[in-house]
Amino acid sequence: MTPAERWDHVQEVFLAVADLSPAARDLALEEMCQGDVVLRTEVQSLLKADSTSETVLGGALRTAIQTEATALFGESPNEGSRVGAYRLIREIGRGGMGSVYLAARADEQYESSVAIKLVRPGLDTILFT
Repeated sequence: MTPAERWDHVQEVFLAVADLSPAARDLALEEMCQGDVVLRTEVQSLLKADSTSETVLGGALRTAIQTEATALFGESPNEGSRVGAYRLIREIGRGGMGSVYLAARADEQYESSVAIKLVRPGLDTILFT
């Protein structure tokens, strides 16, 4: 397996288990990794980083994102909707906790494309407390 194929496989497993409960995640990892300890370790490392990623956000930025995302929760965001300094382009993924959108910097400070995950109503308190 090439490094690119290996990364694709790690990413596939991560995306499949990321939004599962801890118990369901363990069972899914056991089944999907099929005894591949290195694969499981890589995925668990990504899961750990994903679970603590909200600490990277500063308080003001976290509040702004939460406020803007909350305004979008009642309906599916449309292409062109804004979240902070970003304009949503299209949905690129959906899971148990919410949806992920391709977005582009819209305030002309600089050009940048990002992925923004909007959390479903009720789950936002888990990530933003």
